[in-house]
Amino acid sequence: MFYYFLYTYLTVLTLSMGVGLYYHKYLRGPFRFLIIALCLAWVVEMIGLYHMLSLKRNNLLLFQIYAPLEYIFMGAYFYHTLRKERLRKAVLVSVVGYVLFCIVNIGVLLSLRPNNSYSFMLLAILLAFWAASYFYESYQNETLYGEIWRDPHIWICTGVLFYYAGTFFLMALIQQLAQSNLELASRLYVINHILNIVLYSMFTVGFICKVRAKKSPLL
Repeated sequence: MFYYFLYTYLTVLTLSMGVGLYYHKYLRGPFRFLIIALCLAWVVEMIGLYHMLSLKRNNLLLFQIYAPLEYIFMGAYFYHTLRKERLRKAVLVSVVGYVLFCIVNIGVLLSLRPNNSYSFMLLAILLAFWAASYFYESYQNETLYGEIWRDPHIWICTGVLFYYAGTFFLMALIQQLAQSNLELASRLYVINHILNIVLYSMFTVGFICKVRAKKSPLL
């Protein structure tokens, strides 16, 4: 079951990246940062898969390095998507702060607690908050009262909120279980693949919504 969901997730990720690259001329502005984030995620996942299957190595350090890079591009997406200047400035500050935290985590905290998920949990809190902020802004601007399925950012932010809210609790649980029942913790990680499937499916739908709007402005 683990490998079934893993390969399904990688297929969905590849599809989402492919859609983004194929329609890149229609996906400008904040969508460009999502496409870069998808390409980066795909490369990291391929390296991680090789490490896991061929080299039998732990991928923790790889994903600890990936986390700040992911947040830089996702933060750039939200910086260009959110409307309020106060929130946009907060995104910039959070990117700098998060990168510094990850440097400290890799250099110091990992030596004290090798299997910690602090950087992932903080990443989840930040991105879930920015996604929720977009919903709140849409509510204030009465965007949510219209045909919300036509808004590509609604789809993307739904995926982000669903995935990172779920990931926060999942990583917290796995971190605790890893100390007493590593086998169970490993099995529970399949939930992360399911959440990833939802996330990148929402990205794909968001891309398609944007492309349709560009091709047919009256739709």
